[in-house]
Amino acid sequence: MKSVDSVQRTVCAVLAILIFPSVALRAEELNAIILRVNDEITTYYDYSARKQARLGAIADSELSPEERREFSAEAGRATMREILDEMLLLSRARQLVIEPSRAELDEAMDSTRNRMGLTTEEEFLKALRGAGMSLEDFRERTSRSIRVNAVIQREVRAKIQINDEVLQRAYRERQEEFRIPAKTKVQEIVIPADKLAGEKAREVAEAMRAALAGGEAMADVVARLGGGDATGPVDLGWVEAGELAPALEAAVAGLVAGAVSSPVEARGGLHILQVLERTESTMRPFSEVKDELAQREEGKQFEGTMRTYLADLEERAYLVESTPPEAAGYRKVTRETGNDPLAAFAPKRAPATTPAPAPVAPAP
Repeated sequence: MKSVDSVQRTVCAVLAILIFPSVALRAEELNAIILRVNDEITTYYDYSARKQARLGAIADSELSPEERREFSAEAGRATMREILDEMLLLSRARQLVIEPSRAELDEAMDSTRNRMGLTTEEEFLKALRGAGMSLEDFRERTSRSIRVNAVIQREVRAKIQINDEVLQRAYRERQEEFRIPAKTKVQEIVIPADKLAGEKAREVAEAMRAALAGGEAMADVVARLGGGDATGPVDLGWVEAGELAPALEAAVAGLVAGAVSSPVEARGGLHILQVLERTESTMRPFSEVKDELAQREEGKQFEGTMRTYLADLEERAYLVESTPPEAAGYRKVTRETGNDPLAAFAPKRAPATTPAPAPVAPAP
């Protein structure tokens, strides 16, 4: 069973948004509203907590020091961009009157608890307390996540159309991606240079090559002619272009199944290679890659549709901003996760916004 500390660490990782700001600020500074989107607001505390979570993920990553510095410098803008996008979606959920039922909330919370390996309610509550969260806090965050996902499902994914015509066109345009390379199954005999070299090694290698070409089994050839100086058969298995040393690859190029190469110098000795089987390059058929193509095309369409949808919501939204200095210019940050390396360090499924029950005064 997991220890309490381990469970608490798991919850903190899943709910990264709960990481507290590392600097000491007055309560009024933490509660200052820095962004309003229609009737949704976010405070400096929300922003700072989320930014700290992002910085922590960057620090724990395997990035180079230079990349860490670069991504950390952009953390403020990337965090604010993410917050704005989520607020736009939450505001839209309010307009569409999307509200999860109690059963939906309970199911989603149970699913999260199971993913974290918390087998009992007591374990779950203890882990939440250790992360500084109440059950109601967690329920509210889960509710926000459900609302955001519901908006995306209804107004973004519903617009994505994938049919056979689209997939066939993608298959033709990207056919080389589905090419199966030629493969050769190879075994070899090696005469190490530190055991036998020079003309003598060549004579032995040629005798072995002739015996193999005559149909004798490689193991028998090594036993009969190797004199303890040769090793084999060495099974190289199925190899593709570029997997063998250049000299060895050249030696087997063009050989049919059963053929034997001339002795070739490589890797510290003489090598005699025999091709056991060969398969030519083929193309995976459309029927085999259709599902894979559909997944790719859906992802591609989703990115474009989501980007356009968020831009439209932003254009029509009522925004009041009091942006932290380090986040200035955040609205120009790309929404394309494929082009935003910082997206990998964004806390997932934990909106950093605080829904407002009524309109609030604009931030100063």
